[in-house]
Amino acid sequence: MFALLEFLLQSLCKGVSKTTSWLHSLWLIAYRRFKSTVKGEAYPQSSTMLELLFPKMQIEWKESEFKCQEDERAYDFTFQGGHFVAVCSRRNTMVSFYYPYFVERPLGALTAVRHASNEFNSLAVANFATYYIIDAQGHQVYLYMRFGMPIDSTKRSVQEMLAAQLEATFAHVRRTKS
Repeated sequence: MFALLEFLLQSLCKGVSKTTSWLHSLWLIAYRRFKSTVKGEAYPQSSTMLELLFPKMQIEWKESEFKCQEDERAYDFTFQGGHFVAVCSRRNTMVSFYYPYFVERPLGALTAVRHASNEFNSLAVANFATYYIIDAQGHQVYLYMRFGMPIDSTKRSVQEMLAAQLEATFAHVRRTKS
């Protein structure tokens, strides 16, 4: 029932005036607090803030099933042509952003992929890390990048910091690919 009510309200508030959008934002925060209290869960602040932040940055998003744990929410979104996934925990305001599968190599190149991943991670680039996933059935190795940042408000400074981190991801990906 909660999910249906939330879906209807989000559908009604798309493409409306700023005043209505502002009222929707206040209602969404209060509603999520009420819902989490009724269910006995911790307040999912980072996911609420992220859902409010995306429209302000003109980012289209949708909920995702990206290998989340039970107490996490994931969102698929596109930024400057790159596909990202954001994973929010209900325990804190830290959000993990993933740029999945930006490099695909045959399984025979696993040593080179490990070397590239270790090389990048040894640089200790602020809050960025690369990981690889082995698909034994498809005989492929996939490399992806992750960074984290706290999303505790929708202020302009948070929008600018998120945009800068997402743009930095592209620069790091270019460096890792070469």
